[in-house]
Amino acid sequence: MQFSNVVILMNRIIPLLIPIVALAANRPTMRSGEAPPAANPAQYWSASVEAEANKKYDEALAAAQSFKQAGGDALLAWERLGWLSYRNGDYAPADKYYSEASRLFPTAINPLLGLLNSAQAQKDAKKIESTALALLRAEPTNYRAQMALAGLHLTTREYLRAVSEYGRVLVNYPDDLDATSGLAWALYYSGNKHQASPLFHRLLSVNPDYAYAQRGYELSTAK
Repeated sequence: MQFSNVVILMNRIIPLLIPIVALAANRPTMRSGEAPPAANPAQYWSASVEAEANKKYDEALAAAQSFKQAGGDALLAWERLGWLSYRNGDYAPADKYYSEASRLFPTAINPLLGLLNSAQAQKDAKKIESTALALLRAEPTNYRAQMALAGLHLTTREYLRAVSEYGRVLVNYPDDLDATSGLAWALYYSGNKHQASPLFHRLLSVNPDYAYAQRGYELSTAK
């Protein structure tokens, strides 16, 4: 090959090599034995949310674990693991995860609400009561905790306690129909029909089909 032809060929090749060399120079070097860069925790969180939306709870749980392992916020990770376990019907792990979240941040309300949801799903009266009381220590007017205690004591026929607890709910939520109904029945079963009847009447004035309100009114006004 003549010298002039070699020069022409090299002039064509060199511009093609420059981008490759530049890319290689800009690529971060990795030392021997060094781990690859960690994945962004956000991608695992997003994957967990997407899997949950499709009711693929095992996948959602695995992604939530990866979120935590990738350096995601520990409180958010424990709460999400608790929530997904609860949704999956795995209450023992849910209790464990929510307890970890509560231990990590003792003043947080949501882990305690998660524990209350789990206790109610299991119909565990002792856990319902202890968790509701813990919630009320953290937030004395917490609606969910007060309603849980009132409903529990109505179910266990501790009617005077239920009257007091539903009454406290109605101090802050006087327009709450569920608390009104609970108080009406607690009053009726504790022997205070004359106090129960106007509450049943109030429910019927808003919704004639409110569950058992008509029967409650009939019973409380019967002679």
